[in-house]
Amino acid sequence: MAGLKDWVDDLETVSKDDLKIFAMRTAPVHSVLVKIRKLTVAIATSTMILLPLWRKLCCKLVKSPSMLVCDVRTQWNSTNDMLESALKFHSVIEARLVSHI
Repeated sequence: MAGLKDWVDDLETVSKDDLKIFAMRTAPVHSVLVKIRKLTVAIATSTMILLPLWRKLCCKLVKSPSMLVCDVRTQWNSTNDMLESALKFHSVIEARLVSHI
């Protein structure tokens, strides 16, 4: 069995230039994830304004008064769950955003 000293940190083997290229190429994905995370937190923590409007739009457009799933750092699959729920509620998100632009 290999010891911890035999483990390799992949980031240590990647050059700084390659890390910059990776960051540039994944910036749009990162931006979308940040926006979805902020939206889920804003809706979940807003009890007076956003939450009732969100539920009303969900019932109208998706026929379900469900919530977006929040991303939790300690749950390995929660980012995927958050993205799946964002896709499910895409029409509600667009209706909400378009009405306030």
